[in-house]
Amino acid sequence: APPPAEWHSPVHWAGSAKRLWRASDVRLVQEHWSCGAVIPLLCLETQLGLPSDKRLRIQQAFLDVLTIARRRSTSEQQEVAWAQLDALRGWWERAPVEDRKAQGVSAWFTNCLYRHVYPRLALDDEDQKKRQNTAPSEELQSEPLVETTHSIMQRLTPLYIEGDFVNIEDVSMDQGFDVAGLWQLPAELRSIPLMQKFVKRNFEVIDFGRALSRLWGRLSEAGRQQLNATEVDIAVRLAIALASCPSSLDVLTPDTLLVPTSRCTLRPASECVFNNMKWLSAEEQRKRNAVVIASGIDWVHNSISNEVAQALQVPGLNARVAAEALTCADGDSAEEGPSWFEAAGQQEPLTTRLRSLVRDITDGASMADLSMFKELLQNADDARATEVHFVWDWRQFGTQSLMSPEMGRWQGPCLWAYNNAAFSQQDFENITQLGAMQKLASGSRSSRASQIGRFGLGFNSVYSFTDLPSILSNDVVLFLDPHVRHLRAMGASAQKPGIKLRFLKIDVLDKFRDQFEPYHGLFGCDLNSSNPYPGTLIRMPFRTQETARKSSISSVAITQSDALQTLEAFREVSAQCLLFLQHVQRIEFSWIPPEEGPRAAPKSVVEVHIDVSQKQPMGSAGDVLEQDGDVAMQSPELPPAACQTTDLEALEYRRLFTSRTLPPSRE
Repeated sequence: APPPAEWHSPVHWAGSAKRLWRASDVRLVQEHWSCGAVIPLLCLETQLGLPSDKRLRIQQAFLDVLTIARRRSTSEQQEVAWAQLDALRGWWERAPVEDRKAQGVSAWFTNCLYRHVYPRLALDDEDQKKRQNTAPSEELQSEPLVETTHSIMQRLTPLYIEGDFVNIEDVSMDQGFDVAGLWQLPAELRSIPLMQKFVKRNFEVIDFGRALSRLWGRLSEAGRQQLNATEVDIAVRLAIALASCPSSLDVLTPDTLLVPTSRCTLRPASECVFNNMKWLSAEEQRKRNAVVIASGIDWVHNSISNEVAQALQVPGLNARVAAEALTCADGDSAEEGPSWFEAAGQQEPLTTRLRSLVRDITDGASMADLSMFKELLQNADDARATEVHFVWDWRQFGTQSLMSPEMGRWQGPCLWAYNNAAFSQQDFENITQLGAMQKLASGSRSSRASQIGRFGLGFNSVYSFTDLPSILSNDVVLFLDPHVRHLRAMGASAQKPGIKLRFLKIDVLDKFRDQFEPYHGLFGCDLNSSNPYPGTLIRMPFRTQETARKSSISSVAITQSDALQTLEAFREVSAQCLLFLQHVQRIEFSWIPPEEGPRAAPKSVVEVHIDVSQKQPMGSAGDVLEQDGDVAMQSPELPPAACQTTDLEALEYRRLFTSRTLPPSRE
């Protein structure tokens, strides 16, 4: 029979061939949508020329004689549908572009494939069961089934989507980025079992990366440098989709992962930068923009959030600032000493060793054990401090102007440890050696003895409270990041897991206000001053439940209940804490509630002090004992306590040891 009127005439019609056919190979013209390009068809209504009252009876008899079945098995329909699909794809590949884009072609292919060909490609359940039942064993059939699945996948691709045949790898059930060549499966095909089996639910990282590269390739082919508005929108959507699966991003490197820029181009992530220092003044922003442009890199597109840019491994502006500082800070020279910033930190495989150290120090003890506080007291005493002040600070600080977004997890409640002695350069070096003390230049036995325990292993007891301690003293603030999760963008590495910043050389409150707001104004720390800080501030931000789960050092998350338990324990042993300390004369615990502002003064809770100027010779100190060793308790949350005093024996021991060299501490 000739092709019906609805057949697209340029497409091959099998019945046009002048040859003889076996009757068993012939179908009726009603099946032309599913096989007209590969099988000749009969139109008995017109070809037999019978009157209507006899047509049905004679047609059936005619088909019976020719053994032409009016109904075919599912497997026969499937094979014919595969042949029809191959024929249509073959015509598409050979046809000129103008024929493929001619009016009505897309609608014809969509109707033919979506309604008549694709639904017939899959075997029904009965045929699958028959094949499984005829298999000799599961062991023998497993490999052929894999091969069959692979062959079906190969035969199914490409799929006809939106007016073109596309690779099945570029099709998903739930997502579509049409301009970039990633397509969503049309609704008409989603219920077809074969599509459900072979079309992925969502695209993966490698698909998004391929789509961005393809988008850039089209620009190059067209001789364009910039994306149009539609292409920019698609590129931004692809970037956001990529950022939503960060755990798989390691298959792409910053040198191969393309991101949209503010100039509507696509560039590797390593050649872009995002502005995570938006708090800078307008003048400083203009300077930074000029530096970025002059360096040949691009800002990411303004539709890309900082969180997305960071997930895509785009360097932040703070990392560029750090890189500049590491190369040469403004105004620095070899004679002036180090620049305002450098990578620093404890240089050993830290998390495993710190976990062991914390376990050894705490050894399963409760908060009432006070191990960490005793270590910090000993360190302060070795530094010849006379006052030590611990502050439980429950405030939450801002998370915008930070050195890196990850630092925001540690802007909440913390414990401060202050003493009125300053760190030396040697002290900072020692603390990054994880207890390996540098020998003093003098090498004298007495000087080394007086330094035993100073900023050695005992300092690392702070990791029982935090994963990110910091120390501010003199003109330096040192951040320690053993996991290298929070300061990598600022130059921290496994070799130097931390950073050391000289805050007198830059305006840290201007560049990183939220980061340094907690320090500013506490115990006389003035970050606007041009003078070094004469004391030492150690900040230990507490782990939350979330950060404790992720920590490789300790799973302990500090609560207010823990703090109250510590205060009560210190009140019980406060006098004894001063017993073997040579220099410390006052120890105080304070509290800052969460509702207080950034300039809140700590409220004293527990204090113990000793007035060494009024000490009497041994045996005659009883008259002044009540005022020499007072313990004050002022916390309404804790049980009230009467005024306590150090006992005579403790005071006499103190007098004795202030004139002698102490034996080595347990550290």
